[in-house]
Amino acid sequence: MKFFYINKEIKNQKLKNFLKLDTYSEIVFQRSSFKEIINNSVKGKLDITFTKESEIQSDEEVSIFWCSNVIFIELATQKKFLRKLLSSPFNLFFGDHEGYVYKGTALGLRNFLFNQDHGDLIFLRDEPNLKSINSIFDFRNIISENSHSRYFNTLIKEGQEFIKESSDIKKLEEEFSFLDNVPASIQSYYVKVSDFKTNTGKASYRMVRQPGMDLSVRYITDSISYESLKNIFIILEKYFQSLQGIKVIGSRKELDFILNKNEARLIELQSWAEYGRLNEFINNHTIFSSVDSMFSLVNDLLLSNEKSFSSKGSLFSHGDLCFSNMILSEAEDSIVFIDPRGGDSFRTPYYDLAKISHSLLGGYDHIINNKASICFNSDMTAFLDFDMNKDKSVKDLFNSFLESGDYKPEIVALVQVSLFLSMLPLHIDDTKKVYMLALRASELISGIKDTKIDE
Repeated sequence: MKFFYINKEIKNQKLKNFLKLDTYSEIVFQRSSFKEIINNSVKGKLDITFTKESEIQSDEEVSIFWCSNVIFIELATQKKFLRKLLSSPFNLFFGDHEGYVYKGTALGLRNFLFNQDHGDLIFLRDEPNLKSINSIFDFRNIISENSHSRYFNTLIKEGQEFIKESSDIKKLEEEFSFLDNVPASIQSYYVKVSDFKTNTGKASYRMVRQPGMDLSVRYITDSISYESLKNIFIILEKYFQSLQGIKVIGSRKELDFILNKNEARLIELQSWAEYGRLNEFINNHTIFSSVDSMFSLVNDLLLSNEKSFSSKGSLFSHGDLCFSNMILSEAEDSIVFIDPRGGDSFRTPYYDLAKISHSLLGGYDHIINNKASICFNSDMTAFLDFDMNKDKSVKDLFNSFLESGDYKPEIVALVQVSLFLSMLPLHIDDTKKVYMLALRASELISGIKDTKIDE
């Protein structure tokens, strides 16, 4: 049996403008493009042919035809659906003329699409996970239903709640404990959770489904206005002001968390089989000799600016306050935070501020969502090409936000570099992303390597 993946052009102009894309296969969903998702599902089961509707041959061999604008909301079930589709003795059809999954002959498909001849087709009408994207409304609904699933094994929608489940019991327990004990003064900024359970090697809890879309999707698709960004930073400014009234529990050295994490992540990265090649790339194509030298320089800079950290003390900390963990309401008048780091609830405020910066200015979300590429100059120095907003006004907006809290942009930039380095071992399942993150770190270090604010 053959598998034809039909790469459909985005005809809806509003959706096309929103996504800044020409075809559905390029859309990124849960950090992979639609094309990559379907390819991973089919790989090892069927030979996949990427084609256009106009190129479909009218042969008599039963095949599966899958339009690129049709996606499974729960990707874990897509492979299971594919197995059932393969084993079914019937000709099947889901969707409409704009987007469909079809099993049968190419001739039968053409007859149906152009002549409305149903033949012996059986129509799939009750597959809640299978969705067709033809408009911004469709896209937003699909994205919003999966905004919270990125780092967990499973996410089950049940009414107006999600059940979040993971085999990493300790991580989920820490996350639940954090969310369940958010101070009353800032509870409105955080997702509401309940019903933590452990069962046969897994843990789960319930969380209220948040209407809206994670901010990273809006930002990487360049579908959020400058005025909307201004409003978002007004919300964030109020949030950080609210943190001042929360009593810090226990004594702490503000830099220890960052330095200890850097040390652990470097050790983890050094055990990676590709680490030697990564160092060769850094040595040959950047101003640095190795990843180790970048870690060493950043740690030295952190220590040389210790007074800037101690002067701001510690505050209540989400721990992973990047755009992908902010759900922006449809009206763009509120934000709800999801997926905190868990564990210790107090850190230097520069850590959460740097998390915001690495989404807004650093390009982290663009890298992990395949919106960046490695390029080379004539002298073979490498640089990262971003499809992102480089408007100086965005940086000025962020700096104004920092000034409102008397935070130093240079220190935020320094912690941001540290974040890029510490994230390297977390992405070793995708070698290209590791290289891009390391390259981005080298570019950012070049901009702050003489940063000594405390002098």
